[in-house]
Amino acid sequence: MTSVKGVTLTSGDKDYTVTVTYNPNGKIIPVDPSGKPIPNVPTPQYPTDPTDPSKVTPDEPVPNIPGYTPSVPTVTPTDPGKDTPVPYTPDVAKKGSISVIVHDTTDNVDLPDYGKNSGEQKAGTEFTYDKTKTITELTDKGYKVINPDVTIPSVIGDTAQTVTIYVEHTTTTVTPDKPGKPGEPVNPDNPDGPKYPDGTDENAVKRTGTQTIHYTGAGENTPKDNVQSFDFTRTITFDNVTGKIIETTPWNVSSHTFGRVDTPVVNYYHADKRIAGGETVTPDDLNKTVTVNYTPNGKIIPVDPNGNPIPNVPQPQYPTDPTDPTKVVPDEPVPNIPGMTPSTPTVTPTDPGKDTPVPYTPQTPVTPDTPQPSTPQPTTPQPQPETPATPATPETPAPTPNGQDVPDVPEDTPSTPDETVTPHATDDKTPSTPAKNVVPHAAVNRDETPVKRTVATEENKETKATLPQTGEDNNEAMTAAGLALINLISLALLAGADKKRRKKD
Repeated sequence: MTSVKGVTLTSGDKDYTVTVTYNPNGKIIPVDPSGKPIPNVPTPQYPTDPTDPSKVTPDEPVPNIPGYTPSVPTVTPTDPGKDTPVPYTPDVAKKGSISVIVHDTTDNVDLPDYGKNSGEQKAGTEFTYDKTKTITELTDKGYKVINPDVTIPSVIGDTAQTVTIYVEHTTTTVTPDKPGKPGEPVNPDNPDGPKYPDGTDENAVKRTGTQTIHYTGAGENTPKDNVQSFDFTRTITFDNVTGKIIETTPWNVSSHTFGRVDTPVVNYYHADKRIAGGETVTPDDLNKTVTVNYTPNGKIIPVDPNGNPIPNVPQPQYPTDPTDPTKVVPDEPVPNIPGMTPSTPTVTPTDPGKDTPVPYTPQTPVTPDTPQPSTPQPTTPQPQPETPATPATPETPAPTPNGQDVPDVPEDTPSTPDETVTPHATDDKTPSTPAKNVVPHAAVNRDETPVKRTVATEENKETKATLPQTGEDNNEAMTAAGLALINLISLALLAGADKKRRKKD
């Protein structure tokens, strides 16, 4: 009933009552295909039409029941007080899965130890996967994750989902500065991580070649060894995951030739090499040694004419040529031995290590002059010559080649009391009768008078200081010179007198 009809009352009517009854609205009852109500599901009551209390709202939505599908989406009851059964058909169960795959791009294989597969499960089932932990483990094993930002679903959907994490192998390169230590971890903080394989130690990436010039034979003067070195280098790369060497570069050079070294000069020794070195080394033939031997130089050995060494005389060793350690100085003077004459003034050895015998000949001794007495002997007075009446003009003597007069020797040499006194020079150009005590000029050519050399003996070592070439001391020399002058004058006068007699005869 939507409304109450109007009633007309009279004065005789007491009361008139109209009753309006409200009945509950019906409900939407979900039922299975067999018509049985589905338990534990909503059964909504129809709402009353707000514009007509006798009706309900039309097109009322049926409830949503998970796993079921209603036969109609809405209902409009014809009798608002009766329930309306709505058939529901159970849905087919939806399932899905999630699969996480870790793929090694270096070897092109999957790594099942790091992946996960949920298997087929109801859609909406929760799924867990610790991506952070997996990336850490892969890194520690030598892998590098290429797509670390990949998203892993946390709920299984109604489809099969696959998520792939891509990884690649990392590598380590050993160098001469950072060689490997086989068996030890590459990262000390990760003892279970990648380790250096065999063949990555220092000798595998760096080898030092040497050239040693070893000097010997000169005793404490032997030079120290001359050592040169050269490094052969390369790099080696290995796979951190597998430990396999994957690349080895060539050596920086295949061989190296060292420079040559001038041999040091050690005086009084000669070397067997002037220049040493120039050796070639390779990575498989690293060390070269060159030995330079020093040998003592030979000596100059003075020998007598019979070839026997002269005792107690110098035997000088050859000095080494300062410009060539394998040779000795040429034209080396032989030693001076008093009383002996060498066969050669110098020697140039052909073999610097052999002695050179030099013959010496004894010198012929010079017979010394008989020493003159230190006190001059008195002379017998000579007779005085006659005085000529008229003095004769002396003849002009012919000049000598040296610009001095050479006196003539008197024809009759007068005897002298003492033959030990010898005049140095005489002049026969004496006037027959000198007007005065004229001393005739006597020129003495000392260059033409041989001077006998006196060989010193042990006896005259302690004699007085003597004049050069005369053997006379100063006072004795003056006395002897005076006496000689007197004798010279006497001889000249005698010669003049003799000539006068001859003229008279």
